[in-house]
Amino acid sequence: VAWAVDEGGSTSGAGIRDVTFSACIFAESLSNSLHPKREHSGGFLVHTGSRRIALVDNLFAHNHTRSPGVNGNSSLIIANNLIYDSGAWGTGFWDVRDAPTGATQGVVIGNHYIAGPSSSELRGHVALWSTIASGRTNWIRENLRSGGGRLIWQQRRTPSVIGAGPAPVAGIPVRAPRAVERHVLRTAGARPADRDSVDQRIVAQVRRRTGRIISSPPTIVPANRRAGHPPLA
Repeated sequence: VAWAVDEGGSTSGAGIRDVTFSACIFAESLSNSLHPKREHSGGFLVHTGSRRIALVDNLFAHNHTRSPGVNGNSSLIIANNLIYDSGAWGTGFWDVRDAPTGATQGVVIGNHYIAGPSSSELRGHVALWSTIASGRTNWIRENLRSGGGRLIWQQRRTPSVIGAGPAPVAGIPVRAPRAVERHVLRTAGARPADRDSVDQRIVAQVRRRTGRIISSPPTIVPANRRAGHPPLA
C-alpha cells in the first residue's frame, strides 16, 4: 500500500478482534497532501478498542509516523517488522488527552528500525506519550536500531511500564532482529517473486538507504508509452 492520504492501513471500528497483518508493505503515505490536517503521513493505525492484533514481518518505509501507531484500550504484538526512514517517530503509543480510553498491552519485539534521509527530526523509533492510561504495560525488547536516533523516547510523566521480564508472545516465532531486514525484503508485498515497479523501487531504496517521505505520488510513465506505443484511448 503506497500513497495513502492518511495511514496506509488501520483497524477501526467496534469489535475488531484477532486480525493479523503479515508480509505487507506500507510505504510513502503522503505528507502534505489532501488531508485537512496537512502533515499526515502514517503507516498503520491500531485504533481504540482493537484486540489481539498482530503486525508481523511487514515493511514500513518513508512514513512520517505510525509505523505502526497504537491508540488506547487495545492489545497487540508488533514483531519482526522492518521500519525504515520514519520522520518524527516510528512505532508510537498514545491515547485521548485528558480522557484515556483504557490501558493497552503491547509487545514490540524483534523489529529492526533504520533511520533514513527523512529522519533528521526523529524523536525516537518507539515513542510513548504521557496521554496513555496508567496501568498500560509495554514489552519493548530485542529490537535493533541502525543509522541513528534513540530506540525509545518517553514523554515526561509517561505512565507506561516497559516490561523487564520475558515478553508474552504465543504462537509467533520471534526472529533475531539482525535477520529481519533480509527476510522482510525477500518476502514482503502481494507478489514478492513478481513485484510491480513501485514495490521494486521501495525495496531497492531500503537496501541502498535512499528515498524520502513524499507529498505527492511520483510521475509514472505507463508501460505502453515507455515501449514507444501510442497512449491508451
